[in-house]
Amino acid sequence: MEIICSWNIANTFLKRAFEEKLYFTKQKLNCLIYLLYSHYLYNTGQKLFSEFFIKTNEGPVLVNIESKFGGFNNNVITKYARDSKGNIYGIDGDTLKASLDYIWNLYKYISDDELLNFLNNNYSFSNKRDDEIITDIDILENEIRINEKLLEKAKGYRKTL
Repeated sequence: MEIICSWNIANTFLKRAFEEKLYFTKQKLNCLIYLLYSHYLYNTGQKLFSEFFIKTNEGPVLVNIESKFGGFNNNVITKYARDSKGNIYGIDGDTLKASLDYIWNLYKYISDDELLNFLNNNYSFSNKRDDEIITDIDILENEIRINEKLLEKAKGYRKTL
């Protein structure tokens, strides 16, 4: 698969949000992109893009997303990211569709703060300092740990049936 730019993914999430009259801040956008990247990396073993996430007190952040949407600060994003020629790009066709749909349907209604709390409680970045890079190994370790937790819950549920 061709590696894409994170703001193309952001635009794809924003298109869905605008169509459904949902409102996102860049914090939520960064969190959604992190969850998509994590889900895709875990399930395919492939990177979505070559950029890296940085740990901050606002969760995992992409410099490119901060750059493209920085003017919105903590306000609702109302415009798509554009390239240097003013073009708007997203992801179309079947590229990533299953992963996008999965993440979108799970998290689209969750508020920024709830999403950040979810990431802080379920994804261990405690070994990272603020402004430190979150590596793909960190991401995979988190996904494995979370999936093991879910499996244990499922086993416990099965025993009660």
